[in-house]
Amino acid sequence: MPMDTMDRAGFSRAQRPGDLGLPTVIQRLISRGLVLAWLLGATPWVQAAESVWVSSGMAKARIITPASGIVSGEALDVGVELELPEGWHTYWRNPGDSGEPVSLTWSGQGLKSSSKIRWPIPDRIPYGPLVNLGYKESVLLTQRLAFENLVGVDAIELTVSGRWLVCEAVCIPETKVMTLTLPVVKQAAVNPELKVRFDQLPLPQRAAGISETRWLSQTDLEIRLNFPGIDLSRLDGLYFLPFEEGVLDLTVAPTAVVEADQIVLGVGFEDASRARYDGLLWFQEWVNGERVTAAFMIEVPSPNDNSGGLAFLQAILMALLGGMILNLMPCVFPVLSIKVLGLMAEAGGSQQAQRQQGWWYTCGVIASFVLIALVLMVLRAVGEQIGWGFQLQSPVVVALLAILFLLLGLNLSGFYTIGSGISVNVGPEKGRLGALSSGVLAVVIAAPCTAPFMGAALGYALVQPPLIGLTVFASLGLGMALPMLLLSYSPGLLAVLPRPGAWMNRFK
Repeated sequence: MPMDTMDRAGFSRAQRPGDLGLPTVIQRLISRGLVLAWLLGATPWVQAAESVWVSSGMAKARIITPASGIVSGEALDVGVELELPEGWHTYWRNPGDSGEPVSLTWSGQGLKSSSKIRWPIPDRIPYGPLVNLGYKESVLLTQRLAFENLVGVDAIELTVSGRWLVCEAVCIPETKVMTLTLPVVKQAAVNPELKVRFDQLPLPQRAAGISETRWLSQTDLEIRLNFPGIDLSRLDGLYFLPFEEGVLDLTVAPTAVVEADQIVLGVGFEDASRARYDGLLWFQEWVNGERVTAAFMIEVPSPNDNSGGLAFLQAILMALLGGMILNLMPCVFPVLSIKVLGLMAEAGGSQQAQRQQGWWYTCGVIASFVLIALVLMVLRAVGEQIGWGFQLQSPVVVALLAILFLLLGLNLSGFYTIGSGISVNVGPEKGRLGALSSGVLAVVIAAPCTAPFMGAALGYALVQPPLIGLTVFASLGLGMALPMLLLSYSPGLLAVLPRPGAWMNRFK
């Protein structure tokens, strides 16, 4: 059954209980019947161009075309029709867990090109623990041929060499060569019945209701579809059928949940090495007691495909820039201000001590980003759907941070002072530990913030192999720590700042 958009028969939005898109189906059937009746009544009858049925063994095959002849420079629609005994089937472009797709090779004088096979929507054919994809008992596979340089040619013997595997309890490979002679004409007439049949083949259409497809990991794909009022109970079978074989378990249906006016599908792939993962969203629903099959084409680039996205170096640079801008975000600035005050207090000390503080702070920031990235990747690998800032979804973490910020606020307000006794006992180690911990703290509280350029870089990092993803996160950390590191290496910049004094208390 052909589908024009995702608002048509499949995923129908019924107005009454039990109304499973039936009005739409009936309207389409009536409209097709009226068109066919008009064509048959208003158009002079044209003899269909077709070859005789020939047997390849279990299957019968023939060539058909709605055109009465070949016009040089114009496309010719042709098809190979297969008929099989009851209970037998042949295969789709992706045969599934076993089998072989139908192959058709055309030849003829002046033949310039032939399109790919236009595959009708296949059937899912379970067989024990396997699932095959193909066609039961009959199928019409059409292609478009182009011809040129036919001056002086009266007729062309069109030849197709076909190969198909037919199966029931056993599978039999079959081949057949068929020919059809067509005249070369200036203008071809069209058989209306065959024209309608070609035009109304149950071909999958491009999905108009997709709002987003995104990779949650190297193997987990999320597809969001816009369907106001969707009721999953109306569907009987919902699967993603990839165009290439061997990329997912066909026995496992996608997860499907409804969120507001969207249906969210989760598809898990087994092979993450393919260039693309295009396929069909295949489903069935009951319409007036009859099971109707429909499908929509969905284009899915590989999780490693950077066309239209980011390259590795781009992601690194964007993460670096995003990390630098992150210092200006409200969630980071309080900790950063404390660190600047610490450097100013050390301005009278040795330059080596200032640089050490800068490096310890940088190490704390980078190590924290890498650690968060590792935890995030592990949790996503075991099936958790989480993203940047996931730790702030924990009430315990949020409560601890709230207490920490309260203590920081009280400290800055002068209610108490931290560290006067510790500095005596710990000595130089206090500065290093303090710098390291302030770097860690800055990263922990930076989680709710997203600076410009960060989103694209983190989105890229989360669908890459671990080493690449961790490198991007480390670059983000370096960008965040870079202003402080440069400040610790630039006595001139520190000299511009006021000397420590009573003003610092007022500033705090």
